[in-house]
Amino acid sequence: MTAPYGSADGSPPWGTPGPDDDDVDLIVDFLLAQVKRRHRVDLSENQIVHLRLREAAEKAKAELSSAPTAPLRVLFLEMGIDGPIHLSTTLTAAKFHKITGKPPGRREPPGPSDAVEPPKPSPDQTSPVRPTPTLVSQARRRPTKASPRPAAASRPAHSSTSPSRIVAALVTVLLVCVGAGIWRDLSRSSKQADGCVTAVDCASQVVADFVEAVEGTQFLEVYLGSQGHAKAAATSASGATTVESLTWMDGDVARVGSAADQPEDLRNTLFDVTAVDWASVEKLIAQMPQLAGFVEEDQHASVTVSRSRFGDVGISLKYCGAHVIADPSGRIVRMTGFDRGSPAATWEVAGFYAFVPQVVDDFVTTAGSTQFVDFRFISYYAQATAQTGPGTGDELSWDDGVVNPSFTGLLVDQDALFDVTTVDWTVAGKLAAQIPTLTLAPSDTERGIKDLTLRVHRPTSDQERRATTEVVFVFTAKSDDTATTIVADATGKVVWMNGGTPGSPASTWAADHP
Repeated sequence: MTAPYGSADGSPPWGTPGPDDDDVDLIVDFLLAQVKRRHRVDLSENQIVHLRLREAAEKAKAELSSAPTAPLRVLFLEMGIDGPIHLSTTLTAAKFHKITGKPPGRREPPGPSDAVEPPKPSPDQTSPVRPTPTLVSQARRRPTKASPRPAAASRPAHSSTSPSRIVAALVTVLLVCVGAGIWRDLSRSSKQADGCVTAVDCASQVVADFVEAVEGTQFLEVYLGSQGHAKAAATSASGATTVESLTWMDGDVARVGSAADQPEDLRNTLFDVTAVDWASVEKLIAQMPQLAGFVEEDQHASVTVSRSRFGDVGISLKYCGAHVIADPSGRIVRMTGFDRGSPAATWEVAGFYAFVPQVVDDFVTTAGSTQFVDFRFISYYAQATAQTGPGTGDELSWDDGVVNPSFTGLLVDQDALFDVTTVDWTVAGKLAAQIPTLTLAPSDTERGIKDLTLRVHRPTSDQERRATTEVVFVFTAKSDDTATTIVADATGKVVWMNGGTPGSPASTWAADHP
């Protein structure tokens, strides 16, 4: 009698994949969903991919029986628009439990109630009868599929030369050959990034691998996500400087070849990648879930470093709707977010004013003067009109840490000038933090503030002249279809408000202060 599966004597191999292994199917479905979410490609109908993922899932499940985590890496699943699609993730015990609904580990042997009585030998039998292998009863199976799997006896014994393994091996070789044609000149980095599941997990090491691969530090762009991509300057055989595309995965750097978009003026587009403070960038990466306001499982931050339209080097970090822009030193200059209660979403309201002194210094340095006509903050964009000569001035703009003149040689009213360095910007920050309370009724606080503008200048209107200080703070806040104007003196005392949602302090200001 041949054992249906397992050892030679027919005993079930506890802890190894068997015919009733629905949890492996659940893991495969989870992996297919990951690929679809990350690469926008549905591979659920690809039988070859399904076989390869199932084999990887079975191996990871077996490893979880003796280790807290198990790597899941399958290369060259499919050819996507941007190149080969790879899967690289880690299966933990907690994730296994969440996917399958049960903890990983060795399966329990069947209890006495599940045992099948071996047939008793007939009186005329002269040789002993081998007992029927003990099987798990149908009642203990997970009712996850409408139709049961084939009986255990119909499942062939596992073999290292099974058809599925042969097909998977052939497909892997074929895809690797195709990938080799696209990812030619593959060179392995001498420094393997130990413990790096994704490129963004170890930004410094990935950038070091890129620099080593091209033997240079001049880059057009660096992107770090689940994988790493870069465009670096390289010298061709003719001696000309071109931009070459690179890809990083699991410590391997692939030199793809010349980039499709070759900029005309490399001098103004390339930057020294070693001038970026990557240690500070890694700290920002670790803070992204906190800045976004929530943590989403299996989601990673992404980082893009390149020159902006103004010519400066900017660092763009994204995570679950949160967008952070920083300068090469890691100093945040701008944040946005979808979760209105998160630090990224509320940064415009209060956090931005922590950087106002730096913005003021940038304006003063550019203008060479501290005498200003006005100072304006429009969301994440700043403008100012500064005196640059007798009776003349320039209008300046500030965006992501860069100051540029918008208009020059403007006529300046001497009576409108004030010393911008004497303004207490901490007062402006405290006022900005109170804007939601002043403009929204308690029942409307979840709507949040979408746009906030601040103007600082000498009083010009009747409402502004209620202030007795040299300059006034004029806030304009917008929330959905509601706009609110708030005027305060330089000490932070509110002297006039108008607008707001019904029931807010701003809506009742006129009635309370006739």
